[in-house]
Amino acid sequence: MLKRVYVLKRPWQRAIARAADGLLDGLAIARSPSFTWTSIQKLLILRLDHIGDVVLSLPVYRAVKRENPGLHLTVLVSSDGAAVLRDEPSINEIWTYEAPWFARHLVSGKGYPEFLRLVAKIRCARFDAAIDLRGDLRHILLLWLAGIPLRLGYGITGGGPLLTHELSYDGEQHVLQRNLVFLNIGGSKTDTWDGRLILNESPAERTWIHQFESLPRPWILLHSGAGTASKQWPQEHLDTFLAMAQNALRGTLILIGLESTLLSSGSAEGGALRTLDLRGKTSLQQLLSLLMRGDSLISTDSGPLHLGAALGIPCLSLWSGVNNPTVWAPVFPYCYRLQHEVPCQYCERRVCPIAGHPCMSGLRPEDVLRKTQELLEYHTEHRN
Repeated sequence: MLKRVYVLKRPWQRAIARAADGLLDGLAIARSPSFTWTSIQKLLILRLDHIGDVVLSLPVYRAVKRENPGLHLTVLVSSDGAAVLRDEPSINEIWTYEAPWFARHLVSGKGYPEFLRLVAKIRCARFDAAIDLRGDLRHILLLWLAGIPLRLGYGITGGGPLLTHELSYDGEQHVLQRNLVFLNIGGSKTDTWDGRLILNESPAERTWIHQFESLPRPWILLHSGAGTASKQWPQEHLDTFLAMAQNALRGTLILIGLESTLLSSGSAEGGALRTLDLRGKTSLQQLLSLLMRGDSLISTDSGPLHLGAALGIPCLSLWSGVNNPTVWAPVFPYCYRLQHEVPCQYCERRVCPIAGHPCMSGLRPEDVLRKTQELLEYHTEHRN
């Protein structure tokens, strides 16, 4: 019998979810008919959260399409997710929905009426099966209201009884493998995976990137921000790193991400390294063009880290104590991690309550510089 695991943070939330699921179990709403992936003609996969999550879902799209090449695969993602997946050959259709519960800034209330319209759209499409990779009650409710016959997912926030196939959740398993577990339900096994990101630049993107082609090499891309404050590298560490890097590195250091505070006076001048600040000045598509041409990437645990890794750029991740890297870190062989361990690590908090934010302030600029030099030297020798 399936033992349910709830990942809700507050005890009262877990208690309500457990009680509600108990009532739904008694009503016997869902059934678990057996099936094979070759019997599915139309499949919907939901990945409505963030860019890194979308990148880590790539192998499951390809795996299910290998099992049934004739299957019509539709994915439901955010507009950012659609930009990432736009050239993925295993996907037949991309639908977008901006789920307000995943917004990292204030949004209008229009996302909730759109939810009801989305239910109708999915119902009209007559999918045979759907997978929610997240394990979110709202996604499960969406699939149940849309009347999809086969509904696969994790009931970790409640709503498990509304699934026809509720999977056992292993919180210590890497999310990539956790996604591929869905293949087992349809009687398939997969021991290999392909997580490389496929992108074809548009003429407009090639024109935009052309203005930077004369910049000296290597291109070192640096992303010190993150979607939550608890994953950001301190600004004073960034300024110190930039000042140190001027005489220690060569080529061009390109700052990417959202617009941030100004650099310290003089930190981007002199030395053998040119610094270009493109924070807040690129679209996601333009950022992808930069990553495609980068020689190395230094990044916090964030969307750009996963994008760079999936595009094949050597990466140094400035890993916070928020998430467990054995579950969430990129798994490519050219990705390296710098981490300062603390007693409160893997807290999953959006804001650090500890004075000084020790897991990120412990990533000293001199250590980041040394690891960057090692990364560049190793991959220059390997490439040559």
